[in-house]
Parts: sequence; C-alpha cells; structure tokens
Amino acid sequence: MKNAPNSDRPDDPTPENQTVSPNFPNQRLQWRWFRRLSLGFALLFVLGLAGGTWYAWIFIYTRLAPMVEQTIYKMSDRQVKLGKVEKVSLNSLRFGKSSLLATPKDLDRASVAAVEVTFDLWSVLLDRRLPLKIALIQPEVYIEEEAPGQWVNLTFNQLPPGPIAFEVEVVQLKDARVRLVPHAMPPNPETTAVSFSSINATANLLEGQKRIVFDASGQQTEGGEFAAKGEVRIDPFQAEVEVRSQNLSLAPLSQLISGLPATVVSGQAEADIQVRIQPNQPFSLKGFASFKDLGAVGQWLPKPSEIAKTRGTLRFDGQLVGIESFSTVYDSQFPITASGLIDLRNNLEILVGMAPVTVEKLVETAGVELPVEVRGEVQAEVMVRGSLEKPRVIGTISTTKPIQVDKVGLENVEVRFEFVERALNLKAVTITPQVGGQVTAVGEVSLGEDRGMALDVVAKEIPVRAIAQLYNIDTTNIPLDQLSAIGQVFGPFDN
Repeated sequence: MKNAPNSDRPDDPTPENQTVSPNFPNQRLQWRWFRRLSLGFALLFVLGLAGGTWYAWIFIYTRLAPMVEQTIYKMSDRQVKLGKVEKVSLNSLRFGKSSLLATPKDLDRASVAAVEVTFDLWSVLLDRRLPLKIALIQPEVYIEEEAPGQWVNLTFNQLPPGPIAFEVEVVQLKDARVRLVPHAMPPNPETTAVSFSSINATANLLEGQKRIVFDASGQQTEGGEFAAKGEVRIDPFQAEVEVRSQNLSLAPLSQLISGLPATVVSGQAEADIQVRIQPNQPFSLKGFASFKDLGAVGQWLPKPSEIAKTRGTLRFDGQLVGIESFSTVYDSQFPITASGLIDLRNNLEILVGMAPVTVEKLVETAGVELPVEVRGEVQAEVMVRGSLEKPRVIGTISTTKPIQVDKVGLENVEVRFEFVERALNLKAVTITPQVGGQVTAVGEVSLGEDRGMALDVVAKEIPVRAIAQLYNIDTTNIPLDQLSAIGQVFGPFDN
C-alpha cells in the first residue's frame, strides 16, 4: 500500500508552493536602464573633463603663456630675454634659459637656467585675477657698484591694467650665484669679484606688494655660511630682520663697505643679530658678532700701520654696543686689549691697555725723530671717550724699567696725556733722574703736518755736577751743585 503524498511538507517542489513576484521583469528592466544611463553620464563626464583639460591646456599655451611673458617683460625697464616655453601643465609654465641683459651704461646682468611660473586657474575664473609664483632656477647674477654705496640701478614698473590682473605673490631663488664688484675694485673684476653661491631664497609679497616676508640662505665662496629672514614694509619703511653667519671671511666682505679707515686682509666672523627699523626712530640691534684672526692695514699714524691676531666679541642691545675680550697686536709689536661700551647715538667709553713695550719701538711707530737716543720700557692705559666723530684719548704712560736718555738715566717717568685729532696735550709729565732731582712739564705736541712741541718745564734740585760728570765735563768751574729752574721748550722736532 502506498502512502498518500503529504501536501503540508515545506520542501514540496510543486509550482503551487512557489511565490513569484509579478514586478520582477520590471525591476530587471529598470536596472538595465540605470546602468546605461550611468555609463552615459560617466562617458559625458570623461569627455567633458578631457575637453576642459584640453581647452585649459590650449588656453594656457596659446593665450596665458604670452600674457605671462609680456608681464615679465613689462616688470622692469631693462631688456629681458625670456626662453621658450619648455613645459605646460594646468597650474604651471616653465620657460627655458633666460637673461637680464647688460647695457652700455650699466654692466649689471643676470641669467637663469629656467623660469618656473606657478598659478591657480580658478582665480581667473572667479575674479579675473592671477596670482603668480615665480621661481628662478640657478640664477647667475653680476652686479657692479656704480658709486660708493650705490649698487643696483633697476626700476620695477607698475603693471598696466589688462584682461587678467597678474599679481606676483612669491619670488624664489634656487641655487643662485651672485658676484659683486666694488667701485674701487682693481682691474679684472671677473676674477676679483666678491662671490656668494648656493643661495636659496623666498620672498612673499603681501598686501599688494607693500609687505615682504623673506627667508634666505647661502654660502660665501671663500668659506662660511649665512642666513637671513625677516619682514619689510615699504611705506613707511620699517623692517625686522635676523641675520646669522658662521665662519665668514672678512677680507672680501670689507670691500663691500665704503669709507673704512683700514684695509682688512684676513679674519673670520660669526654673528646672530636682529635688526629693527621703525619710522622716526633710531635702528635697534640685538645679538652678538664675534671675530678672530682679524688683520688690517691703515693710515692711523703718519706712517702705514697694521693690526693682526685681532679677536673679540661685540654685544648689541638697542643702540649700545659692548666690547668684550678684545685683543690685538698693533704694528707687530704692541699687544693691546680693550673693553667698553659704544653708544651709536654718538658716544663711547672704551678702556684700552697696552702691555710693556720698548721706547725705541714706540718712537719708531709714532714716526717721531728724537734728537737723542732714548732706550727703556713703558706701559700704557688709555680711556677713549667722547663723540664718535672726535673721540678723546685720555691716558697714562709709565715706565716699567728705567729709561736711558742719551747718557742720563731716569728712574721713573710718568706721562698723563690727552690726544685729540693728532694733537697730543701733555697734562702732566713727571721725570725722576737716577742722579736725583725732578723735572715736570706740561704742554702740547703736534703729530700733524707741522710736527713739533711747546712745553713749559720746571726743574727742581737737579744735580748739575753729577749730570756733567756723565758727559765727562770738568766740574771744577761749575759753581752750582743743584739747579732749580723754569723754562720753555718749543719748535719743530727737527730743530
């Protein structure tokens, strides 16, 4: 007997147990249309993007690039030779080798391996304004000083209005090399120029190019590194700048400063200085500068002299400059130390010390011809004070060993003096001979063109016979044993 089929079983595969949606064919049809529409929109988007990109590229290459070229040409009154367009993208242009040409009256010139201009096209679409970022690749700059203190004679023009307003917002130098030729440089400036290399700098031109924020660094060809950063406002002019350097060579740098009283021949320097310039206020300095092995030659006395092995540190605080640990050797014979304070508002007070030195060397350096031979050893302590234009040198010279003047020995000599503009004012001269007595004097010695002296002399209890015996003079007929007198000594050194 066969069992009857059980109609309540859930897995019965009969059509009666299957549920079929009446909308199923419509859903499949909708899905097909959705895919087709999506592909269509995607294709349109890709075509539109490609077309927009192509149009933007054509616009940049055929219209924007020539306008950028004309903008660069019009920025300066000097002739600019801009290279061909080497590369175009949606936000940049690259021009090939370019140059700023020299003129018969101005030999300053510059060349670059490439000029890269970066921009944002959205600004053109929004307000017809195109900010530019210009990068100069491997610039070679040559600048000659036209007159003392006058370096660059380059005028930047105000750009005329056009369909697109170009605004230079950033200027960059990448791996630049600069050669500076001072006005007094000897012949062949191509090889004797002061050179700097590996210069990288960025200048952000803000507020309509009225405010400049910059950062720069580079190397000196002779050795040493430097860096500077800060902010400058054009009108009214004000600036805050920080300068740092390490192991810079002072000899070539000194050639860039006109009016120095000496020629620097050696030395290195390092510094960390902040400079602040405000309208209607004196400039302010903060930080330090130190130097070592400084050597210089100058006309400080009637004959050329030199300083060597100079080292020290300058501390800056506003308008004050402190001198610390300064030492030098003057004219290869006089070790000198100094410390003090300089007020840049026209005042200074510096204490100078000189180690013991022979009188012969001192007389030789001063360029003075004495009528008799003088030997011995002296030391000096000097205070330099007063205005920067006409400082006063006040000091004391005293013996460290007995002095021999011709055949007369002097046990002690002390001179208090004041020196102003090559005029030596002798405040007090005290001389104690070894044979006894004392001589004092006051007066003036001129070290200028008309060199000579005018002294008031007082002699007290000078042993006449004892001095005469030093010269092998017969003292039998000398009636005086001691002499006291008042007199004057005046005239040129040679008479």
